[in-house]
Amino acid sequence: MIDAAYIDTVLGEVAGAIGLSTLKLDDSGACAFAVDDGAIRVDLQFQPRFGAIDIVVWPGRIELSETRLDAMLAANFCWRGTEGATFGLEPLSGTPVLQRRCFEHELATGRLPAAIERLVRHARTWPKHLASIETRAADEQRVAPRPSGGLRA
Repeated sequence: MIDAAYIDTVLGEVAGAIGLSTLKLDDSGACAFAVDDGAIRVDLQFQPRFGAIDIVVWPGRIELSETRLDAMLAANFCWRGTEGATFGLEPLSGTPVLQRRCFEHELATGRLPAAIERLVRHARTWPKHLASIETRAADEQRVAPRPSGGLRA
């Protein structure tokens, strides 16, 4: 089983990969950093019971709608389009987040920085993608024929 000291070593590698001087767990077994001038936040939480680190990435603001929630659910199905991450809603604020758990074998083989990088990349692109889905759906509603085929009496 891995311990907090091992995780701090792994986090040191992450810090180097993203240009931070240091990155360590706090007393609660967590740490966080921001990218893109604070637009995207990355939270890391050590899960000793599972020998894993949970990654939660907070994308830029996403306005929720039924269409966008459906797209997020579709992305979660077999992780299509998110490379192993899943969308979730942070319970207190209802904010959409991307989340993934990295297990010991991934940590031991240096794959944590790449997992974080992929999540950040998705956090950059998904808000734009979801906005475009919303726009397309609204456009389709405007041009959709009426149930009568557009005929009037």
